[in-house]
Amino acid sequence: MEEAINSFLESDFEMSNLYLSEKRDISEHEEVELLLEGYRLDLQEIQLSNRTMLAQVLEVDLSITAAFDSSAKYKVLSQEQT
Repeated sequence: MEEAINSFLESDFEMSNLYLSEKRDISEHEEVELLLEGYRLDLQEIQLSNRTMLAQVLEVDLSITAAFDSSAKYKVLSQEQT
Protein backbone atom coordinates (compact mmCIF):
# COMPACT_ATOMS: atom_id res chain seq x y z
CA MET A 1 0.00 0.00 0.00
CA GLU A 2 2.76 2.38 0.96
CA GLU A 3 4.60 1.58 -2.28
CA ALA A 4 1.52 2.49 -4.31
CA ILE A 5 1.15 5.81 -2.51
CA ASN A 6 4.85 6.55 -2.95
CA SER A 7 4.68 5.78 -6.67
CA PHE A 8 1.84 8.29 -7.07
CA LEU A 9 3.76 10.88 -5.06
CA GLU A 10 6.74 10.47 -7.37
CA SER A 11 4.71 11.19 -10.51
CA ASP A 12 3.13 14.59 -11.13
CA PHE A 13 1.34 13.10 -14.14
CA GLU A 14 -0.28 10.33 -12.06
CA MET A 15 -1.36 12.78 -9.36
CA SER A 16 -2.91 15.15 -11.90
CA ASN A 17 -4.82 12.20 -13.44
CA LEU A 18 -6.43 11.38 -10.09
CA TYR A 19 -8.80 14.33 -10.48
CA LEU A 20 -12.09 12.86 -11.64
CA SER A 21 -14.23 15.95 -12.09
CA GLU A 22 -11.96 17.92 -14.40
CA LYS A 23 -8.70 17.51 -16.24
CA ARG A 24 -5.88 19.57 -14.84
CA ASP A 25 -2.45 20.58 -15.92
CA ILE A 26 0.29 18.23 -14.75
CA SER A 27 1.63 20.86 -12.34
CA GLU A 28 -1.78 21.28 -10.64
CA HIS A 29 -1.83 18.42 -8.18
CA GLU A 30 -1.26 20.03 -4.78
CA GLU A 31 -4.54 18.80 -3.25
CA VAL A 32 -3.92 15.22 -4.33
CA GLU A 33 -0.34 15.38 -3.10
CA LEU A 34 -1.45 16.60 0.33
CA LEU A 35 -4.08 13.85 0.57
CA LEU A 36 -1.61 11.15 -0.44
CA GLU A 37 0.98 12.42 2.03
CA GLY A 38 -1.68 12.35 4.75
CA TYR A 39 -2.65 8.79 3.81
CA ARG A 40 1.01 7.77 3.89
CA LEU A 41 1.43 9.20 7.39
CA ASP A 42 -1.73 7.44 8.56
CA LEU A 43 -0.48 4.18 7.09
CA GLN A 44 2.89 4.55 8.81
CA GLU A 45 1.14 5.21 12.12
CA ILE A 46 -1.00 2.08 11.68
CA GLN A 47 2.08 0.01 10.86
CA LEU A 48 3.86 1.27 13.96
CA SER A 49 0.82 0.51 16.09
CA ASN A 50 0.64 -3.01 14.65
CA ARG A 51 4.33 -3.64 15.38
CA THR A 52 3.89 -2.41 18.96
CA MET A 53 0.83 -4.58 19.47
CA LEU A 54 2.60 -7.64 18.04
CA ALA A 55 5.55 -7.07 20.37
CA GLN A 56 3.16 -6.87 23.34
CA VAL A 57 1.38 -10.07 22.32
CA LEU A 58 4.71 -11.89 21.99
CA GLU A 59 5.78 -10.61 25.42
CA VAL A 60 2.55 -11.85 27.02
CA ASP A 61 2.97 -15.19 25.23
CA LEU A 62 6.46 -15.56 26.68
CA SER A 63 5.19 -14.73 30.16
CA ILE A 64 2.36 -17.26 29.94
CA THR A 65 4.70 -19.93 28.60
CA ALA A 66 7.12 -19.29 31.45
CA ALA A 67 4.29 -19.47 33.99
CA PHE A 68 3.02 -22.79 32.56
CA ASP A 69 6.54 -24.24 32.49
CA SER A 70 7.07 -23.21 36.11
CA SER A 71 3.72 -24.67 37.14
CA ALA A 72 4.42 -27.95 35.38
CA LYS A 73 7.84 -28.27 37.03
CA TYR A 74 6.28 -27.56 40.43
CA LYS A 75 3.67 -30.30 39.90
CA VAL A 76 6.36 -32.81 38.88
CA LEU A 77 8.44 -31.96 41.95
CA SER A 78 5.38 -32.20 44.22
CA GLN A 79 4.47 -35.63 42.82
CA GLU A 80 8.02 -36.90 43.25
CA GLN A 81 8.05 -35.94 46.94
CA THR A 82 4.88 -37.88 47.72
